[in-house]
Amino acid sequence: KRLLKELFNTDIIGFRAPYFSLDDNRLNILKELGFKYDSSHLDFLKARHTVALNLKGFKECSKDIFRNGDFFEFGLSKHKIFGNPYPISGGGYVRLAPWNFIKNVIKQYLKENDYYVFYLHPFELTTQKVPILKGLKPYDQYYLQYGITSYGKHIEQLIILLKNYNGN
Repeated sequence: KRLLKELFNTDIIGFRAPYFSLDDNRLNILKELGFKYDSSHLDFLKARHTVALNLKGFKECSKDIFRNGDFFEFGLSKHKIFGNPYPISGGGYVRLAPWNFIKNVIKQYLKENDYYVFYLHPFELTTQKVPILKGLKPYDQYYLQYGITSYGKHIEQLIILLKNYNGN
């Protein structure tokens, strides 16, 4: 946190754990370090590497927004597809799904919620071909390669969708 503050000359107040791997003990460490919020609560244990946060001591302020004192946990947006919750917050969940399908699911979510979290990985915005890394499983190679070339355009479309969304 100190190094990032020095590099970017700004306070670092938020955190998002890689692979939603934050557990309750590490969440407490974030609060002790002076972070104001975290957004690592996915509540989708079908995801690989996901750790369940029980958020003991937190009060739910709004759907998927939790508070403990001055610290907030912003849960990642999910919407039911065929009766099952599906993450629609970004990353591979949005990039690997057919764009027209996921765009419509996000529109449905917005009709029912006034809160939406979106995240992306820096490699998803590269204009260069992501190198094939030796030793990765085929699933991971697919995850790193698929949808990269069109994702920037889809993010632009999502920003326009969110900007123009008026609740209808």
